Amino acid sequence: MNDLSKNLWWRLQVIALAGGALFGLALAFLPAVTDPVFNALLLNNQTTTDLYGADAARYIAFTYGVLGCVTAGFAVLMLGMTLTGLRRASRETWNVMMIGLLFWYITDTAFSLISGYSGNALLNTGFLIAMGLPLVLLRPHTR
Repeated sequence: MNDLSKNLWWRLQVIALAGGALFGLALAFLPAVTDPVFNALLLNNQTTTDLYGADAARYIAFTYGVLGCVTAGFAVLMLGMTLTGLRRASRETWNVMMIGLLFWYITDTAFSLISGYSGNALLNTGFLIAMGLPLVLLRPHTR
């Protein structure tokens, strides 16, 4: 690959990670935007209040918020690694990023499938492709 493709994949990596951070923040702070997506993916377009009552729905909203903050933090950490070590073509940074991404994907997706929430596994796969493909294509540029 040439420098042009390296820069393209690096920029796409930055965009994907920034998007992941924004998604996490939206999950935490804009539930009116994200709840319909999760209701469609996980609850057959029903609301948590309809299914579980107001008290349970408040707790579920809290856990979505915490999940969003963790997601944003993970993406910001990966973004920081991209802007520093990966930009300097560090193979060690690349390895740590790929291990973290795959560990998250395998454990979260397995838990989702075991729990019967294939919609979340599908969402995970989208994030894996968005964040992992540029990372894979950057590997030949590391040393």
